[in-house]
Order: sequence, then structure tokens, then C-alpha cells
Amino acid sequence: MNKNVIKYNQTEIAKLCGFDQPQVSRYLKGQMMPSLERAYKLSKAMGMSLEELYDLIMWNKRNNEVNYGSQK
Repeated sequence: MNKNVIKYNQTEIAKLCGFDQPQVSRYLKGQMMPSLERAYKLSKAMGMSLEELYDLIMWNKRNNEVNYGSQK
């Protein structure tokens, strides 16, 4: 995935999708999984495929778990 593809910040993505910014943050961090409909909206707003969005979410989820685990 090319990070340069993402043209908007989370607030702008939320507005484009009709979501709240904290909800977008939770999705992108992998704290929540979006429904297929919401994932489609997110992927289109971010200029990526559903597969790329899923990979991004899962990568962030794995890395957040590792980071949180190392702070204990």
C-alpha cells in the first residue's frame, strides 16, 4: 500500500463517509472492524481497495497490540 494515496486526514475522511472522527480512528487502529458497507465507504474515501484497507487495519491492530504489550 502506498501511503501517499491517502489524501485526507481522519476528520475529513469521517465527513466524507458520514462517520464520527473517533469511529474512523478506532477502525484504522484496528480497535473495531467496520461493516462491509462502512469499509467500502472508508476505502473509497481513502483512495484504496477493500483489501488494502483490511491490510492496513490488521497491520495497525497487530502493531498496537505489540506496543501496548511492551508497556506493561
